[in-house]
Amino acid sequence: MSEEIRLLRRDMLHGVTETHRANHPDSLSRVDAVMTQAANVLPAGALAKYARVPVRQGICHHFANEGQLRWRKT
Repeated sequence: MSEEIRLLRRDMLHGVTETHRANHPDSLSRVDAVMTQAANVLPAGALAKYARVPVRQGICHHFANEGQLRWRKT
């Protein structure tokens, strides 16, 4: 993975972690809150201009697929 992608992913994870950890009544509310927050994160770096809202939100779904973010309460 390139350094630029790693930095973009790091910015996104840091940008949504607090929202993800907050108390949500159900999984859908958690997903909605994280997607809203992801849309508001403004990453830095060389790839920032390419990281439009769908890309930022998609990165969060990649985190979920990789087990870094879980939509369901455990």
